[in-house]
Amino acid sequence: MSQGPGSFDELLQKAQAFRSTGLVTKELPTLNRNLQQLQDAASKLLTKNAPLASKENVDLQAVKLLGSRGLEPPRMDERLAGLHATKKFDQIPSEEKDIDLSSFLKSAYENILVAAVKESRYSVQEKCEKLLWNQVDDDWDKQKEKILGALGPDQNLTDIVIERQKMTVGPMTMVDRTSLDSFEIAYAKQLYIYTDAILKGGHPDLIESFLATALSNKNARMLDIWQLIRAQTDIPNLSADLDLHSPRSLPLQSKLLRKSISYLEVRYMEFMENIVSSHPALARRTGVPGPYQLVLAYLNILLSPETSQIRFEDGSSDGKPLWAVLFFAMRCGSLREGLTGAGSALNQIADWVGYLKEFAQDGHLSHKAEAQLRGNYWKLNSQIKDPYKRAVLCILAKCDIKNPHREVTAAKTEDWLWLKLRLCYCTGELPEGQHADKQLIGQFQQEITNQFGESHFRANEKPMLYFQILCLSLQFERAIDFLWRIETLRCHAIHLAISLHQINLIKSTSTAQAAFLTDTPTGPQINLARMIKVYTRKFVTTDPREAIQYMFLLRGMEGGGEDLFVNSLAEMVWESREYELLLGSLAPDGVRKQGLIEKFHKESISDVISNVARKSENHGLVIDAIKLYDLAGNHQKVLDLLNNSMSQLISSSQSSRDTEKQQIIQYAYSLADRFKTTGHNATREKCTTFYLLLDLTQFHEYFKSGQFDVALEIMDRLGIFPLKSDVTVDNSIAKFHTLEEEIRRSLPDVILATMISIHNLYKQTQEMIGHGTADQQIRQDIMLLQEKARKLVTFAGMLPYRLSGDTSARLVQLEMMMT
Repeated sequence: MSQGPGSFDELLQKAQAFRSTGLVTKELPTLNRNLQQLQDAASKLLTKNAPLASKENVDLQAVKLLGSRGLEPPRMDERLAGLHATKKFDQIPSEEKDIDLSSFLKSAYENILVAAVKESRYSVQEKCEKLLWNQVDDDWDKQKEKILGALGPDQNLTDIVIERQKMTVGPMTMVDRTSLDSFEIAYAKQLYIYTDAILKGGHPDLIESFLATALSNKNARMLDIWQLIRAQTDIPNLSADLDLHSPRSLPLQSKLLRKSISYLEVRYMEFMENIVSSHPALARRTGVPGPYQLVLAYLNILLSPETSQIRFEDGSSDGKPLWAVLFFAMRCGSLREGLTGAGSALNQIADWVGYLKEFAQDGHLSHKAEAQLRGNYWKLNSQIKDPYKRAVLCILAKCDIKNPHREVTAAKTEDWLWLKLRLCYCTGELPEGQHADKQLIGQFQQEITNQFGESHFRANEKPMLYFQILCLSLQFERAIDFLWRIETLRCHAIHLAISLHQINLIKSTSTAQAAFLTDTPTGPQINLARMIKVYTRKFVTTDPREAIQYMFLLRGMEGGGEDLFVNSLAEMVWESREYELLLGSLAPDGVRKQGLIEKFHKESISDVISNVARKSENHGLVIDAIKLYDLAGNHQKVLDLLNNSMSQLISSSQSSRDTEKQQIIQYAYSLADRFKTTGHNATREKCTTFYLLLDLTQFHEYFKSGQFDVALEIMDRLGIFPLKSDVTVDNSIAKFHTLEEEIRRSLPDVILATMISIHNLYKQTQEMIGHGTADQQIRQDIMLLQEKARKLVTFAGMLPYRLSGDTSARLVQLEMMMT
C-alpha cells in the first residue's frame, strides 16, 4: 500500500491470475494435481522414509522401547504364547479361607452393644437437653412474670426498701430486719388482728380497723381514703346480704349511690361551716344554729355585688332568694330543714311545694311525680331565668341531663359530680322504653373514664380528686387500679382492694396471670391475687410472718385450676427459706412442731410442704428436699432421694462438698434410728436398700480412714461379695440380681475398695511372719486373704456390669501381688 494508489490494482491482477491457474477452488484450499505429479510426489516420500520402514529398524526400535521398561523382547513370544493356554477368570477356583466363627460373633455382639450404647447415649442426651431447655423456659417465664408484675404504670421496677427497723404486731415481734415503711407496718398490724379474729370465728370490720389506723397516723391522704370508703360502705347488714354483693345489682347499687350523694352533701356542709366561721362579719349568722341559718349565712357571703346580674324569681326567704336557699339546703342534704325555715315564703311557689316535700322524704320522687314535673318543666323551660330554680327542678325531675348548670356549680368538680349523681338512675331502675333523656349510672361512668379520662381531671397533679370521682361514681375497681399505679399510694390501694373484696363489693379475676384490671361484660375486675403477690414480694424474705397474713386472704380462690393460697404459700416459703418458722420441724422422736402456716390452713400444710419440696428437688437442693419430704410424711420420696445421694457419695470418684456429704450421712443415720422406733410408710424394698447403702457408707468411711480390718468385717457381714469360705461366686452373682439399681451402680468402686483393703491387710500380715510363734496361723490368714482376692476377681469378671479398664486392671494387679 506504501507504493501508491496503483499498487492495489497490481495486487488484484495477481490474485486473479493465481485463481485462473486452478490452484484455488471454491470449496477447499487444495491443489489440483495430475497423475504424473502424484506419482512423483509418492516416489519422493518412499525414498525419504525407506530406511525407517525396514524390518530391522522396526525391531531395533521395539527392543529399545521394551528394554527401557525392563522386558526381554526375545522371550516375549514364549510369554505371549502361554497366555493362550491360561484358563478363563471364572474357571479359576476361589481360595477358601478358614473363618473364626466365635470371634466373628463376639465382634458382632460387641458392635451391637456399642451401637445400642451410642444410640441410648444420644437419646438420653437429647432428652436431657430438651428437659433442660424446657426448665429454662419455664424459669424464664416465671422471671418475666415477676418482672412484669413488679412494673408499675411508669415502667419502673418496684422499689425494694432495704432499711430495717423494729416492729411489734400483737403477739408477734419483728426483729430489726423489716423492709416495711410506717404505713405498711400499720396496715400489717391491723391485718394480723383481722386474720386472728377470723380464725377464731369472728367477723371484724376491716374497713373500720383501717380507718382507725388512718386516724392514728394523721396522714391526710390516708384519712381521706378511708373516710370516703367508710361513708360509702356504712350500710346496715352489708356483710350479711351476700346475694346483693355486686355493684351491678339494683338494691345495693341504689344504696351505694345514695351514700355517695350523702358523702358529698356532708362534705359541703362542712365546707359552708368553714367559710362562715372564717368570715363571721360577712356571714352575719343569727338565730338558732342549724342548717337553715347556715345556708342564710353562707348566702350572705356568696351573694356579693357581682351576683346582681343573676335574675332571681319567686320571691325570697328571710331576705335571700328563695330558690337559692332551697338549692343550697338541698346541696348540704338539708332540704327538709330548708323547707321548714322558709315557712310562709313557700306560698310563692305553691305549684312546686308538693314535689319538694316528697323529695325531702327520701331523696327522690315517684315515677308518676317525676313524669308530671318533667312535663311542667319543659313547658316552662324557656320562661325560667333563675339558675337555682332551674337546677332544683332538674334535680327533682332528673331531666335536662345535658345542661351543665355552670351558674350554680361554679365550675367546681365536687358540685358538678353531686349534680350528675343526683340526675342518675341505677341500672334496672327504669322500665323498658323509658330511657330517653335519662342517664344511667353506667353511662355516667363511661363518660368519666372514656370521654373525660385522667387528663381532663389532671389526675397526675390531683390524684386524690380523681380517686374520689371514681369511688363516688361506684367505680371501685378502677379507683383501686388508679391508686395502684402510683407508687406512693400503692400500699393504700392493696389494702383498699383487700377490704372491699372481703365484703364482696369488688370482683376478682379467676386467673392470677391476668392484668391488674380486666374489663369483662359484667364489669371491671381486679386481679387481687397478683396484687398481693407483687406487694408481698419486697418483704417476703425479711418479714415472712407478715407476708403470710396476706396469703391467707387468697383462701378459696383458684387460678389455672390450682389453689392460689397453696401455690402462693409455697412460693413464699421457697423464696424466704424460713422452713422451720413457716412449715414447722420434726423432733428426733418424730413429733412434729407446727409452723405459722398451720395456724391459717392446717388442711393444706401437707400440700404446701410437698410443693416446696418439689421446687427444692428441681433446683438441686437435695438436703432441703429430703427434710421437706420427711416433714410432709412422704417417706417413700425421702428414701428415693437419700438412696440416690448415698449411692453417689459411696463412689470414690464422686466429688462432693464435705459439709453436704456429712449432712446427708448424719440425716440418714438419724432417720434410720427414728424408723426403728416410730416406723415408716415406705416400701420394704426401699427401706432394705436404704439400710444396705447406709452400711456401705459406713464401710466407705472406714476405708477412707485406713481401718481396713473393720471395713472388711463390714463387707463380710453384708455378704454382697463371696468373701466367706461358705459363699460361692455363683451365689453372689445370683444375689447381685436382687439388688436395687442404687446399689448396683456403686459396686465397681466398692469392689475396688474391698480389694485394696484385702491387699493392705495382706501386706500387714506378711510383715508379721518371723516376729512371733504363730507363723502357722499367720500363713493361714494369708491364704484366706488370697482366696478372698481370687474369688473377688472372679466375681468381678462374672458381673453383667462392664467394669472400666482401669478398675479391672487394678483388680488383677492387686490379686497378682498377693500370689
